[in-house]
Amino acid sequence: ITLATALSHPLSTGTVYIVSSSATAPPAVDHRYLTNAIDLELHARHVRYLESVAAAAPFSTSILKPNGKRNDPRAFFEGSLEKATEFVKLASTTNWHSVGTCAMAPRERGDVVDPSFCVYGVKGLRVIDTSVFPLIPQSNTQSLVYVVAERAS
Repeated sequence: ITLATALSHPLSTGTVYIVSSSATAPPAVDHRYLTNAIDLELHARHVRYLESVAAAAPFSTSILKPNGKRNDPRAFFEGSLEKATEFVKLASTTNWHSVGTCAMAPRERGDVVDPSFCVYGVKGLRVIDTSVFPLIPQSNTQSLVYVVAERAS
């Protein structure tokens, strides 16, 4: 059994910038995971909660091995929020559902795409993928991309 926690709606936001006039040059991407203090604290508290689940029956008595394998030995933090926070900083990873790099929202807010999926200030360019989502959804993004594509067509 694997016990894991993930933030369904993280508040941390990253950036994506064009760094070259070459279309083949990769952009500069900074995901900025866990840069919002609320994300970091919630994730650490969730990890502590999983510790309590693992310590309770039936997990502790018949399902999980005593002192079973952990992804990282620093995961044994004995209920300390500070140690859990440090563990989260070291061991957390992405959920692989990045969104919002060309968010559909008002231009005045600094966002990129209008309700017709047209990029502000660029004639003839539309964006139709997860990057138009202003917030990460509570689900896998694939089905929502179908909705966006249908609406844009």
